[in-house]
Amino acid sequence: MISLRRSRLSLILFFLLVTCIANSGLSGELSNQHWNDYGGWGGTHRNALPGNAGSSIVTDITTPDQTSVLQFFYPAGFRDGGEPSLVGGWLGPVTEFYMRYYFKYSENWQWHPISDKITYIKTYPSMSVAGGGSETVLIFQNGPSGTLGGQLSVHITGGNWGGTRVIYGSPEFRPQRNRWYKITYYQKIDSPKGSSNGILKVWVDDVLYINRNDVSYLAASKTDTSFYAFDYAPVWGGVANITKLHDDYLWIDGTIISTDPPGGILPENKIPRSPNMLKIE
Repeated sequence: MISLRRSRLSLILFFLLVTCIANSGLSGELSNQHWNDYGGWGGTHRNALPGNAGSSIVTDITTPDQTSVLQFFYPAGFRDGGEPSLVGGWLGPVTEFYMRYYFKYSENWQWHPISDKITYIKTYPSMSVAGGGSETVLIFQNGPSGTLGGQLSVHITGGNWGGTRVIYGSPEFRPQRNRWYKITYYQKIDSPKGSSNGILKVWVDDVLYINRNDVSYLAASKTDTSFYAFDYAPVWGGVANITKLHDDYLWIDGTIISTDPPGGILPENKIPRSPNMLKIE
């Protein structure tokens, strides 16, 4: 009788433990960074400005996440075509993942006439694409439109496309200054390699703007097989040979990288407007 009671108690405790783990949302989590410090991302923390001024951890009580945020600083005179700092880390390797973070441009942000970039996802473990890998770059493209930035776009360079760029865009979303946005995206590698059946989905504030299942992340004849690395490398530009007219800031918070959807199930219905743009350059 005692043994039976112990078995039942053990079974109850096991189910309670499984339930707690499931409800914690941590089962598929690869990284969770609230930007109280650089944490595990410091290994690829690189500043382009003197005195490591390109990025820092600051307080912002308006953030949807915790009050510490990652700040990128663009001083007056900052020349286009580069980022003030690069902050990144390793993804895996993994063949699919979700990523969620919040971002905000400062209230007087000077939009670049070509594009404003934020993130890079790499399918190779180094800075070379010799293995047949690719870069996925989140961009607000096509320059300013009044108070709004460029349209939401994702550029993929490499894979079966080689040196060309494939651009997936959604003109329905253009960011405003001085406002926090939540951006989430899902990527799944093409399998077998080179079959152009990879998946790319991008949500902004839980609205699905980009939804593709025909993406080439890998070249069939090369060696790369997975997503490896991630960078916040917020390049201002494009190169138009211009400089910042005043100090500007970009803030990032609440970075989660996971094999499960951060925060639960995401809507699969795209906004009922114009179709995604596909452009090859």
